[in-house]
Amino acid sequence: AARLRADLAARAACADPAARFDALRDVLVRLRQLRYYGMQERGDWLTRRTLVVDDSETTRRLLRRSFENAGFLVDAARDGREALVCMRRTPYDLVIMDLEMPVMDGWRSTRELRAWERDAPAGVRPQRVCAVSAEPQRRDGALRSGADAFEAKPLRVSSLLEMSTRVAAE
Repeated sequence: AARLRADLAARAACADPAARFDALRDVLVRLRQLRYYGMQERGDWLTRRTLVVDDSETTRRLLRRSFENAGFLVDAARDGREALVCMRRTPYDLVIMDLEMPVMDGWRSTRELRAWERDAPAGVRPQRVCAVSAEPQRRDGALRSGADAFEAKPLRVSSLLEMSTRVAAE
């Protein structure tokens, strides 16, 4: 480990930008490997599921990659209607739901999910929904519609990951 650390430090201190880039990439690969093996030891690698619901392709990609790197299985939906299909089919540890979307918005989707959960057969566990919006004043309405939590945009991925890890442990 000490030899690897010295080698990476020497390469990172190199004046050549390509060599520095390669060294940093190697560090990131090693960190991912350490996180992977740590999660395997805890037994939760790829057992936690998250659904990302947003009409923005960029947001879906960013959140998908962030959650996958943290060891989650991630599904994505473009609107509330797609999200309902996913949530009825698969139990998620956390659903990150944008409120303003075409076809079906996050409020209606969350209300319909909660109604479906009330009428669902025994054994169907309620899904945790974190509503997200660019307008912080929408928090109360989101919670009234059945969301368990609210995050204002711009999203802090670290905050969402902490919430997901906490919810998955419950």
